[in-house]
Amino acid sequence: MTRFLFPLWIYVVTVSFLLLYTSCNDHKNDNHQFEKSGEVVLNPGQGWVFYGVPSGQNDATLALGTTGYNRLDWTVLNPQENVYNWAQIDNTINAYAKLGKQFAFGIMSVNTPGNAYCTPKWVFDKGAKYTTVAGNIVGDNSGKTYYIPVWDDPVYVAECEKFAEALAKKYDGNPNIAFIDIRNYGNWGEMHLYPFNQYSKAITDEQIKELLIRPYLDNFKKTQLVICASGLNNWAINNSIGLRLDGIMGDRNTTGHSGNGDVISMAIGKQPIVWEILGSYKILENNWSDKRFLDNIKTNKPNYISLGGWGSEAQYMLSKKPDLVREVANLMGFNFSMTFASYNKIISPGQPVEIALSIENSGVTNMLTGCVVKLVILDSNNNLVSSFTTDWNLNTIQGDMTSDFTANVVFVNVPEGTYQLAIGLYSTENDHKPVYNLDNKKRTSDGFYIIGSLKIK
Repeated sequence: MTRFLFPLWIYVVTVSFLLLYTSCNDHKNDNHQFEKSGEVVLNPGQGWVFYGVPSGQNDATLALGTTGYNRLDWTVLNPQENVYNWAQIDNTINAYAKLGKQFAFGIMSVNTPGNAYCTPKWVFDKGAKYTTVAGNIVGDNSGKTYYIPVWDDPVYVAECEKFAEALAKKYDGNPNIAFIDIRNYGNWGEMHLYPFNQYSKAITDEQIKELLIRPYLDNFKKTQLVICASGLNNWAINNSIGLRLDGIMGDRNTTGHSGNGDVISMAIGKQPIVWEILGSYKILENNWSDKRFLDNIKTNKPNYISLGGWGSEAQYMLSKKPDLVREVANLMGFNFSMTFASYNKIISPGQPVEIALSIENSGVTNMLTGCVVKLVILDSNNNLVSSFTTDWNLNTIQGDMTSDFTANVVFVNVPEGTYQLAIGLYSTENDHKPVYNLDNKKRTSDGFYIIGSLKIK
């Protein structure tokens, strides 16, 4: 009898220990590491910019950029007093939106060589003063004469303000607009009077600010505004206006354009930085330097860069520099990826689970747009079962840095079962689906990224 009980006691203790060990092991932290996607990752608020309409691009270029862009003459949109023709903007916004991309634009008051009356003729007929310049001075041999507004003329200023009000009433807050250039001062709106300097009198930075830019700032409360680099850079940044530099990679000694981005580097991490390659890669090809381009990006940290230029120049740049274009697509702005996660993979219904996640930003700068991070559980078909909104602020992750985040998450009203734990990055709390992409594998069709399995029992 004694010989029988001893083995039974050993058996009971052993089985109990194994059951306890197994239970504890099931509830221990499950650690995950993640693979990068190896793909170009597109996100709002940054990326390659296409000039013109999407039909001017091909599938290869469209797959690598985020934003369409165009500049329009004021007279095209406002051909008569109190008459507005928004069709050209609306059609382009809709065309890009169908491709999942945003659109940006600027409205010019002078565009040489181009339309003689870029500012509508009716504005001058109403009494706005102007100067003129012969076409041959601005590179046009057609015999055309160009009409340049007197920049501080009260009639011109009043009509600029009225147009800004109408533009904001129509487009402020449109989610399909990435940004709007303010281009009502200078040739092409670039805040300079080249090449007709002697035919037009410059006004002071203070006048530009108060007379021409202030109406946009007063009327646009939601949509991002941008101005070209000028003496107003600091003021613009402090008033949530982004900066752009037209002429990257040019030779400043011969063109008057800055070859580097340091002119607007004060906006890094504060407001969007927009770069335009001088003319196009095709124009600069003989003197192009990949190293110089990449060094500039890493130092001056732009959010947007023009891909080529007008017409088919984006396709040309991609055909000649495919690896560079793909590298830069993931370099400018931010580029988030999950690197490590830890959490208890088995929990009881209603039990909180601590989820720790490390997120790397391999882009050059921090995110500037709004982002709401949700941790979710998905069923076996990747349908959303429950979500939890974290207080994680991804905007704090600087370029080339990794940050750690932790949340105590409770998934309510979820039946027992096995699920997938995932993450979704939304623009606002009310978005129906995630908006932002991560540089990770295991993306669902709805834009969630799988972290790992989670069992509720």
